[in-house]
Amino acid sequence: FKLFEALKDHEAIQDSMNTIKADLISNFFNNSEAKVNDFEKIAKIPVDDPQVQRKAVNELMKVMHRLSPKSSL
Repeated sequence: FKLFEALKDHEAIQDSMNTIKADLISNFFNNSEAKVNDFEKIAKIPVDDPQVQRKAVNELMKVMHRLSPKSSL
């Protein structure tokens, strides 16, 4: 959506963006305003900060461990 901010005064583009946003909210966020707000907060996190990168990798490892299939041996 940031790519099209320069064209926000163009009515057809704005209508298309609104349609896409509504579809995302409905299908991806299950019409949850809280999920949309959380996603917007995450999108604003600066990813070029080494401390943020370390924390993200640490969290990713935890998530991957939880999602990995458990051995039944």
